[in-house]
Amino acid sequence: MQFTVGAEGNLRIAGPLSAGLAFNAGFISETSLTIQAGLRLDLARTCVLSLALDVRSGATFWLPGESQGVEPIVSGGLELVHDLGETYYIQLRVSSGYLFQEEWGWFIDFMLGLGLFL
Repeated sequence: MQFTVGAEGNLRIAGPLSAGLAFNAGFISETSLTIQAGLRLDLARTCVLSLALDVRSGATFWLPGESQGVEPIVSGGLELVHDLGETYYIQLRVSSGYLFQEEWGWFIDFMLGLGLFL
């Protein structure tokens, strides 16, 4: 189990497709930094709700400890976003992925976030 905090952003490319970057710091049993780039495809969108497919790939940097090093990571899942007016939004993402490290492997990720439209 890992607890992470981070920041991410998406930039619309064309129509329902956008690209993004995510930076996360993980804590609990190990300390890590994860950097991922990804694509997001809106599957359904209304005035205040959107459902999207999110696919990411990047690297996890394990800070000094037993697992020190760099490992590739890939993930994909569904993301639900609810607009809270013109400035803020809430998002929920459920994804699964693979961390290419001997002791880890497959994982499930649940993310709840508060965002800001710029």
